[in-house]
Formats: sequence, C-alpha cells, structure tokens
Amino acid sequence: TRKGFMLGSNIHGNHWCCGGAENVDVLSEGCVHGGPLVRWVHWVDYFNFEHLVGAYFGRSTGFTIYMLQSVVLTGVAALLVHEFCPAARGSGIPDVKAAVSGFDLPQSFSGACLLIKTLGLSLTVGAGLSLGKEGPLIHIGVCWAHALARLVRALRLPGSSALPLHDFACAGAAAGVSTAFGAPLGGVLFVAEELGSVRVLGRRSLLFAFTAAISASFTLKHLNLSGANRLTLFSLSTSTHNPRKEWHSWEMAAFLIIGLLCGLVGVLFVKVNLRFTVQRRRMAKQGRLWLLPAGLQDRILRACPRLAEARRGDGAATAGVAGAGGGGSGGLGFAPLSLNVAEGVTIAIITAMLNYHFLSVLRAPSMEAIHALFETCPTSRAARFGLCAGGSASGPEVSFWGCTGLMVAAGLRVFQTSYTFGAALPSGLFIPSLYIGATIGRFVGNVVYLIVQSQGDSGSTLQLHIEPGMFAMVGAVAMLSGFCRMTVSLVVIMFELTGELTYLVPFMCAALAAKLVGDPMSPSIYDGHAKLNGIGPVEEQADIRLEMAVGDLAVLVSHHGCLDVSEAVALTTLQQLARTLAEIDIDADGGGSPADGGAANGGDAAGGEGSCSGQAAV
Repeated sequence: TRKGFMLGSNIHGNHWCCGGAENVDVLSEGCVHGGPLVRWVHWVDYFNFEHLVGAYFGRSTGFTIYMLQSVVLTGVAALLVHEFCPAARGSGIPDVKAAVSGFDLPQSFSGACLLIKTLGLSLTVGAGLSLGKEGPLIHIGVCWAHALARLVRALRLPGSSALPLHDFACAGAAAGVSTAFGAPLGGVLFVAEELGSVRVLGRRSLLFAFTAAISASFTLKHLNLSGANRLTLFSLSTSTHNPRKEWHSWEMAAFLIIGLLCGLVGVLFVKVNLRFTVQRRRMAKQGRLWLLPAGLQDRILRACPRLAEARRGDGAATAGVAGAGGGGSGGLGFAPLSLNVAEGVTIAIITAMLNYHFLSVLRAPSMEAIHALFETCPTSRAARFGLCAGGSASGPEVSFWGCTGLMVAAGLRVFQTSYTFGAALPSGLFIPSLYIGATIGRFVGNVVYLIVQSQGDSGSTLQLHIEPGMFAMVGAVAMLSGFCRMTVSLVVIMFELTGELTYLVPFMCAALAAKLVGDPMSPSIYDGHAKLNGIGPVEEQADIRLEMAVGDLAVLVSHHGCLDVSEAVALTTLQQLARTLAEIDIDADGGGSPADGGAANGGDAAGGEGSCSGQAAV
C-alpha cells in the first residue's frame, strides 16, 4: 500500500490484482493492463494530486505518502518489539542454531515471540526497508515447532517424551525455508548444512524436516498468494534449455571473479555491520541514537522532553523527571522505548529518501528488481528498469551510465543493509544479499559482453552466449555465500528459485569461491551476531579414542573363571565357579571386578596365556 491500492478488492496486493507478477508494472506497482472493475490505483492518481498542484508537487506528494507509510509501519514494528518481545528482533537464525546446539532460550521461542515476530515482519517488509523475510520466517517456523512440541507433551501422547526439541526445530526451520523461497529441497539441505554444523542430526530429524518442507510447499501452492499458481519465485521468460543460456568453459573465469568479488563484499558487510552493531549498543547505554549527530539529538530532546530521561555521567538513567534540569554531567538521553522507535523511524526516512529519488532499481520492491536483473534482453520486465538498450532492443544496456547505476545500487544497498540489520526490528538478509549479488553479477556480465563484442562482429556465435542476466544469478548465489558462508543449500535454493538447471556448476563454483575468500577474513554474519549476543559456539566433540590397546587395561582370567555359554551348565558348576572366582586376588594388578564383562572381553582381546577364547566370564 505504499504506492497504491487495489480498487474493488482492498484485501489483495497488486500481484493478485494484475493476475500474476508478470503483469505488474514494477516502477509504478500498477497493472500493465488495468481492468474496468478491479484495478490497481496509484495514490497520486486516486487523489488527483498532479491535476491539483502540478506534476512536480504531485510527485512530491506521492513521495510524502511513500515515506510516511514507511515511517509509521517501521515505528509500530519497533514499538511492538520493544514493549512485548525484544527477542523478536533480528533474523532469529543465531537463536535457532543455539537452540539446536543445546542452549535453553525460552523467550526466543515463546508464543509472544511468535506473534510479535509475525506482526513485526509484516510491517517492516511492507515499509520497504533493506531487509528480507526469509530469516525471520525460519525463526517463526521454529516457534511453531516449539508450540507443537509443548502441545504434544501436554497431551502426553505415546512416545512424545522421547522426541527431543531439536527434532521439532529442524522441522520448523525446513518449513520456514520452504515457505520463504518455495524451495522444499533447499529447506531440507539448509537444516542438514546449517543446523547440522552445530549438532549431529539423525535420520529422524531429517525425516521431520523433509515432511515439514513438503507440507509447507503444498500449503503455499494451495494458497497461491502470488496469483500465478507456481512456487518458483523468479520464473524467467527464456527457457533454461535455450541455446542463448549455454555457457562456455572460459566463462568460468568470470564466474570465479564474481565469487571473489562477492566474497570480499561479504567480508566488508560483516565487518561494517558488526561495527555498527557495537556502536549502536554502546550509544544505547548512554540513551543516544548512533545514527544522528549529538547536537541534533539535544535539540530534539529539548523540544520533546517526554522522549527523554535524565542520565548520569556514566550514561545510566537517574531517578526524577526527564528534562527537569538534566542529569548532572550526563545530561539528557532518550528513554529506551523512545530510542528504539526513533532509530526505526530514522532508518525508514533514510532508506525511503535513498530509494525513491536515486534509481528505479532501488525504488521498486526488491523481489521485482531481482527478478528484472535475472531476465535476459529483450523482455519487458528488464526494459522497464532500463536494463535493455533502447528499452526493448535486442541487447543489454552496457553503457557507462548503465553499468555505473548497477554499482551505485549495489553500494547503496550494502550501506542500507549494514545499518538496518541489527536494529530492534525483525529483519533478514537473504533478499538484500540476492539484490547486491545480482547487481554485481550483472555488472560483470556487462563487462564480459563488452569484451566479447570488441573481439568480433555482433552476430558471432560466441556473443550469443553472453547473457548478463545469467551472471546476475551467479552473483546472487555467491553473495548469499559471502554473507552466510553456506554452499550446498544455497545452490539448491537458487536452482529452485529460478529453475536454471544449466547453471548449477557456475552456481557451485561461485558459492565455493565466495566462501573460501570470506572464511579466513571474518565469521559469517550469523556467527558474528551470535558472539555479540553472548552465544558461544557449541559443536559436537570429535570422537575420543584412547591411546592404548584394550589389552593394556584388561585383566586376564584363567580357564577356571570361564565357561562355555553355548552348552547347558549345571547349577552346581556355577556355584563352584563362583567360589573359585572369590578366591582370586585381582587387586594385585589394580583391575576391576572379575564379573565385569569388559574384563572378559579384554582378556579375549589381549590373547595372552590363560585368556578366554570364544567363552564368557562370569
């Protein structure tokens, strides 16, 4: 609703209104072919602003509505998180990994967290911030799994006490990934790769994950939220088996360069975001907003004393009336609630201003922009973003300004995501990382296209295989790997997102290159935030093996202390054997009881004189 609404059916979005994402004008968020009864109407057109106040002021009014809705939605989300469940902030994936590894985090998976995370995520995604819904959906899935586990145990169903919580958590995580991407196989592999890195998962855990992923995908298919009746989010206009999408072996060098670049950008993002997070928490202890200058904050607090509270010199709040005379040398600071809401509002204002006025590829919803970056030329979707030369000509837009726009969009989105992720808001990283990687990949594809074009005529067979949209897909999966440091699950998720079987090998190579570049330089973004939150890595210990043979520990038992269990033994024989064993002095060698089965097995393993072979000790 930031740009308009569906006239005739207000409960649906523009995808449903227009009959699928392919019929949506991604710049105006309206329908390409509007119907007379049910159609998408822009706010500027609905209120007739341009006719009343002129084109310039009409567009300014449209931006004002756009920004105000972002501010209101973000402010409400920050208020809900702070007041009702602070554990609902962030992506939740570090909490999920910690819970699977053995940490007890009841607040992170409570009913309140489930409700606030769901509401807050809906608000922040609708506000158009630089964040994704995928990580929080995984957290929401695990919250549902914990609720189911509590219900099963309350009902005392047979065998419910034998089901550990991490089995339920694996099912919830797989369902979350499947719901977010429409990728059931990717959900199962996410559980195996990401959650399996902190705990050895058995077949039951994977079976639960597999079943949950199927159920989530089937439900998503039945609901048909996009109106297109398909699970693939980025269904491309050119078939994956089209000869134009074939790649040559020499292009692998370009794919590896994309992986290298995305790995370095991932390291940069992790370091900058962690630095911002540390600064945010340090300033929050002083009641200060890290995004704004101190002088501006002082003026705001003096003008609105209800937002402030007195602070001591060490930043701690003091008793008394806020704004009634300061807090000694500490002065005034934001109250905790005011601070979180003010940060959310500031983030919304900065993001809206950067998105709306700079580039169309930034102003449009991230999912639509990513879809356009993946497209080949000529297609209407890519042409509306200026990614095709001359609008609908046959080739991609490879001019200086076209390539510069891609890199500016990537840089701005890295900056936006760096200051957004870590705020007191539900936020994920998958969609921003896909966006950043797609812009970098398409830029590299444009460069390769220019190099090939300069080497031969425009109709050469070699040039037909250079599609910058394919490079954008490779960059997207590489950037995901640079942020999260996963490989297998991300490649499968990208395959399920696009259906591009031809590019599985480039996906794998770019993801591996990004991970190998990033691992020595920084942790993954999730591990970095887990460490800041005080959650240490809990991993399965390696197998413990004794540096000695069994015979070094075993006690030899004579044949009088053994009997053949394959034959019937009389009771008098057992009594005589017991008296014989009682007379044996076993303490001389510091051994254990002769009735210990380990001693008998040890005697057998030792193979020494007088040991039992093929018999059992009593």
